[in-house]
Amino acid sequence: MSYNDWSAEVYCNGARCLDRENVYIYTGITVFLTLDASFSTMTKNLWSVKYHAVLGDDHIRLCAYRTHPELWRWDGNEAKQISLVPYTVSDEGDYVGKIDDYQFVIIPLSPEEISLLLVEPNGTKWTATSGRVRI
Repeated sequence: MSYNDWSAEVYCNGARCLDRENVYIYTGITVFLTLDASFSTMTKNLWSVKYHAVLGDDHIRLCAYRTHPELWRWDGNEAKQISLVPYTVSDEGDYVGKIDDYQFVIIPLSPEEISLLLVEPNGTKWTATSGRVRI
């Protein structure tokens, strides 16, 4: 799904997850609001950044805004961004890592497209591509 000229496609175990595309992440572990939600209905706990892709169901979330990946951990009280720098494995910007038994891979496919993979400890596999819409 796209907005503006950027989009993402998110899949969980091979099934498309439109509710994980172009969303805000709420600090409550499982609550998501779409871009169509009214700002007046959102609380101060809402993360202020819209993401094209949000992967994960529990306390670890792998997100992408355009081609910029972010890894987040919810500790029960607040969300904290995890630096990807220790996980850099190439000059091209690939990241491979494991945190809290979650495995993740981030691969830039081009300057305008990125691929994401998050595997949860229970085996749930999330994949996504995020980037500029091709017409």
